[in-house]
Amino acid sequence: MVAPINCGEYNTCGMEKAGFVLIGLGVAVVLGYGAISFFTEVDIALWFRATVGTVVLGLLLLLISAGRERYKSSGDDPFKEVKR
Repeated sequence: MVAPINCGEYNTCGMEKAGFVLIGLGVAVVLGYGAISFFTEVDIALWFRATVGTVVLGLLLLLISAGRERYKSSGDDPFKEVKR
């Protein structure tokens, strides 16, 4: 049995989710704009852009790998039925 989510006195669960979605979209737009302007800027050396791109790609691969591992291990959690 899953415990009910405590949404507070004014039942603000929907507003919290919408807030997180809006923050995530805003951050994605700013990061996307920054990435596009960084990689299309002529004054930045090619080797530096390639290095930054490699580091960012490595971080993304690590995050994806950790997420997949966490998703796979969530199915066989021995404490899933424990009530708090």
